[in-house]
Amino acid sequence: MPRELLGGVIPKHVPAYVLTIENLTSFFRHAREIQDDGLILFTNGFPNPDVQKLLSRLDSDLPQSTPFYHWGDTDVDGLRILNFIGTLTPNHTISSHLMSRNTWQPARLLNDHEIGKANQLKSKNVSISKLLDQLLIEGLPKDFEQENVDPASPLPATTDN
Repeated sequence: MPRELLGGVIPKHVPAYVLTIENLTSFFRHAREIQDDGLILFTNGFPNPDVQKLLSRLDSDLPQSTPFYHWGDTDVDGLRILNFIGTLTPNHTISSHLMSRNTWQPARLLNDHEIGKANQLKSKNVSISKLLDQLLIEGLPKDFEQENVDPASPLPATTDN
C-alpha cells in the first residue's frame, strides 16, 4: 500500500505477533509461505517515517502480550536496524527472528570499520547483545544475508492430534 496510507491502518483484530522484515524478497516469501495470524511489515532497511509512525502506534495500541520481532541481515547494519526498531516500540521488547544460528559458520572477521560500528551499538536488548557478541567474536556468518534463510513463523510449532 502507498506509504502515506500507513498511518490509517487499523488491524481488525489483535495479531498473533508483529514482524518487521528488512528485505523485500524475504518479505514476499514470508507473506506467501507462512500462513498464520501475524502482522508483517516491510522496512526496506531502516524504516521510513511512515513505517516508523505505524510501528509506534502499534506499540501503543496492541497489548503488551503481543510479541514484536524483526528479521534482518545478521551483520552489524542488520543489528543497528533491529536496535532502531526497538527504540520505536518501548512498550514491547523486540526480539530477533531467524537471525541466530545453531551453527555459526564464519565467512570472515569484521573489519575495523564494522568493529567500530559494532562497538557503538550498545543495547539493553539481550537478543541484540548476544548477536553482537557473536559477530565480534566469531565474525560475519556465511549466511548473514537474510535471503539465505527460509522463512518460518515466530510462533511455536503446534502438533495436531
